[in-house]
Amino acid sequence: MVKKTLKILLIFLITFLSILVIIIGLLFSGVRPSNPDPPVVEENKYSNRTPARIDSNYYVLDNNWMRKNRYGLWEMYIEGNAFERGVAAGKLSGDLIKQQEDIFISQIENILPSKFYQRFLLTTVAWLNRKLTEKIPQEYLKEIYGLSLSASHKYDEFGSPYVRLLNYHAAHDIGHAMQSYYLVGCSSFAAWNKNTQDSSLIIGRNFDFYFGEEFAKNKIIEFVSPDPGYNFVFITWGGMIGVVSGMNDQGLTVTINAGTMEISQQSSTPVTLVAREILQYSNNLETAIQIARSRKIMVAESFLIGSAKDHKAIILEKKPDSTDIVWSDSSLIVCTNHFQGDKFSISETNVENRKNNATGYRYNRLNELVSDQDILDPWSAAKILRDKKGIHDRSIGFGNEKAINQLLAHHSVIFQPENLLLWLSTSPNVMGAYIAYDLHKIFSKENGIAKNHCMDEPDLTIPADSFIYSREFTNYLEYKFLSDTLKNAIRNNSEVSDNFLSHYQTLNPDYFETYLLIGDYYFSRKNYLTAKEFYRKTLQKEYNSISVSEYVEKQIAKCN
Repeated sequence: MVKKTLKILLIFLITFLSILVIIIGLLFSGVRPSNPDPPVVEENKYSNRTPARIDSNYYVLDNNWMRKNRYGLWEMYIEGNAFERGVAAGKLSGDLIKQQEDIFISQIENILPSKFYQRFLLTTVAWLNRKLTEKIPQEYLKEIYGLSLSASHKYDEFGSPYVRLLNYHAAHDIGHAMQSYYLVGCSSFAAWNKNTQDSSLIIGRNFDFYFGEEFAKNKIIEFVSPDPGYNFVFITWGGMIGVVSGMNDQGLTVTINAGTMEISQQSSTPVTLVAREILQYSNNLETAIQIARSRKIMVAESFLIGSAKDHKAIILEKKPDSTDIVWSDSSLIVCTNHFQGDKFSISETNVENRKNNATGYRYNRLNELVSDQDILDPWSAAKILRDKKGIHDRSIGFGNEKAINQLLAHHSVIFQPENLLLWLSTSPNVMGAYIAYDLHKIFSKENGIAKNHCMDEPDLTIPADSFIYSREFTNYLEYKFLSDTLKNAIRNNSEVSDNFLSHYQTLNPDYFETYLLIGDYYFSRKNYLTAKEFYRKTLQKEYNSISVSEYVEKQIAKCN
């Protein structure tokens, strides 16, 4: 969800103060930031070679390749040892790596225009990650270094390409740490036995990580045949080897959901690289749990892990120095952004998070939707992941954080581990077609992955949601555009017309933020009577967290 300017400023103020305390502690402890050297790597056959260009969207480097499919989704296949994989992936996706970094830095500049604060933020990341190379397996350091050889030198003032890519992997954790202020929230579920059509395991997830529309445009579905480890597939973006959603050829799946608890002040293994290690080296739940327990992480995280060999899924809940496992006795498990296990669920932070933010509401709605299905299959799973309503099918406005489909997901994916099938959403958000991939065929030596001209399985495609053809969707797109206009007017204390505001209300009438923004606008114009009227309307809608009601009550008091 696009955030209010004031909320963003509050987030960074709180984060700034928290980080300042950490840095002061580090200074007094005598710790100094480091600029790690790249790992020692062997010669590789791709160093002085350029990928062959088959057409404008298709590149090949020996058996490695990347191309854009008919849905605008990038598909990439990589094989070999760590450094070879990194170099090959970098040469194939170098333009995407540079684009993603441009977008990332641009978003930071939009939120923090001050060069001083930009430098402070990036320096702080370096402080927090001062021993990062000691916490990441050498294999992944080599792969990241290989990728970095194709990264831009435009931002070398912030560190070498290798150092920046390392920090970007850990920056994902920092973004998850800010889950307390709700920049990100994901939903996932797993069902098997009596709850699915053929009793096989089925897993669905929305990855609601929002860093702007541009960031989500160039998604990559990457197929990897590593040496060593199991073949696997994961959904990623340029420069990222960590896993947020993936499945290997043993039918082991991993997805991650941010939690909310204390944050470690020590360098730790980035969450996505823990998920990557699980995916690359686990063929059952026992091995996955062992790997997860062997790593310390910076933040609190829930890993939903499914296993074809175990014919079930678990939630592995992890905070910096402790792990808990949530087992299901009902062939169904649901995961949002709070902890459920005995060890962490009763903590004050977790109880408050579940009660005061969107995660508890989304958890209840997801349980409601799954229970409403007699049996689950990929098509009914897609219907659940696309749901835009609140509990009891209440209309809560489009883009609401309490909805399963918040209309901002980076991607949505459905797994059938025992059949080695996955369905991946295409644009827009989770409402485009879900296209199917069969890992049996893709990693078949006889078939030869580089010879496939159509990677997905057209007969298994789940059609696009009819919502994208509706007037409501057109209105929502206009609503997003006009929201930015209104925020700029508030920020610059400029004026918009009464007709603008009347029309704006009709575009997303059930959404609390529609009235909150209008209230903020009238407040900025010192029209306190009208501002109070719209603030009260805000509280009549399904707002997404207690922080909204606290803010609105304070604004009403100011109006009085």
